[in-house]
Amino acid sequence: MLFKPSNFGPHPSTIVSILKSCKQITEISQIHGCIIKTGLDNDPFIISKLLLSSSLQDIKYAASVFKQIDNPNLFMYNCILRGFSISNNPKQAFSVFNNLRAKDGIFLDQFSFITTLKACGRELAIFNGQMIHGLALRSGHLFFINVKNTLLRVYSVCGRMFDAHNLFDESPERNDVVSWNTLMACAASGAINIGLCIGNYVEEEGIPLDAVIGTALVNMYAKCGVLNKAVDVFHRMESKDVKCWTAMISGYGVHGFTQDAIRLFYQMEEEGFRPNEVTFLTVLSACSHGGLITEGTSCFEKMIQYGILPKVEHYGCIIDLFGRAGLLEEAHDLIKSLPIKGDATAWRALLSACRVYGNVELGECVKGILVGSYNQLPTDSILLSSTYAIAGRLQDQTRMQAMEKEMLKRAGIRSVGKEDKMLKEAGYSIIEMENEGFDHNS
Repeated sequence: MLFKPSNFGPHPSTIVSILKSCKQITEISQIHGCIIKTGLDNDPFIISKLLLSSSLQDIKYAASVFKQIDNPNLFMYNCILRGFSISNNPKQAFSVFNNLRAKDGIFLDQFSFITTLKACGRELAIFNGQMIHGLALRSGHLFFINVKNTLLRVYSVCGRMFDAHNLFDESPERNDVVSWNTLMACAASGAINIGLCIGNYVEEEGIPLDAVIGTALVNMYAKCGVLNKAVDVFHRMESKDVKCWTAMISGYGVHGFTQDAIRLFYQMEEEGFRPNEVTFLTVLSACSHGGLITEGTSCFEKMIQYGILPKVEHYGCIIDLFGRAGLLEEAHDLIKSLPIKGDATAWRALLSACRVYGNVELGECVKGILVGSYNQLPTDSILLSSTYAIAGRLQDQTRMQAMEKEMLKRAGIRSVGKEDKMLKEAGYSIIEMENEGFDHNS
């Protein structure tokens, strides 16, 4: 128990203070019991704080408390809205929002719109987003920059580039709409038109390319495939920080310009910037995909010199680098010598390399480790099966497919190929064509 209530009960301020410090729903439920015993369950202030805390920990618990309130106020509704919007069931926020709209004497505020729009974005519920857009327009809440910015993000992640573009064009104060989150949404959804619109506006209005806006543009252009624009913004930035350098290095790396990524990394050091662990991860990833053994090893050693402790992801890049270069035994030795427990990603990178080079013995060893120490994935069996095929051991390939068939069915993944023997997880992407977003499964 967090505290033992006396006959007189704890003071309300004590309850509020303890609620703020609660990290688990079990603690909150204890406080709730004390609130009921002391007769404070009719105090709107206390119940509001209870809802605020519980909605962030367990939305089902918070909803059960909410249902027992005779006349919930706007703050209470907003607590439940936020709880559902960040939960595993964000669509429930729509029902709460509609109930709030129908409530006499309570009027929506910008927080109500923002949290519900965030639920729309998570659910890709474009119809609900458009409905809320209309309500915000009629009620005047669309004039709040935070509401408009959240709506712009919803349109972007839902692939409605035309709507996002129009919303941006109609903004009287577009400077405030240019935000990291909005540009990141454009990058994530491949919305190059709205991204270019924002970038052009920044240039036409002479908005200073500070570290925040500049980095957002670099990241957006690079992820949308317009690397030359990213480079142009990077060179025009008035001030750069480590995040900006890292974004540009990453842009070069993902587009296959490995040497440019390495060159920029060294330039970053020469200009006095200290790379962080994310910077090294992008450089190592670029070296891995470019097959640059010497440069990758050098950067990894430099990371140690900077006093940055490598994480599993960094070791994974080096292991992948060795594997792609055919240095399978070296990669295996590195995994076994890790000062920290390697994750399954590193082992799967090695298994993938075994498939490329047809190394059955090591592939079987790695597969055994994955089975014994990690959760199996269907792709593990597929990789080993392919290794058998490349090595010409077709009987072993058939045996592997038969052994894993039941597990593949239980994994909830789709089949590919004429005989439905090879199964893989479906990939998902969205691209923009003629101002509309189109999703694609592969």
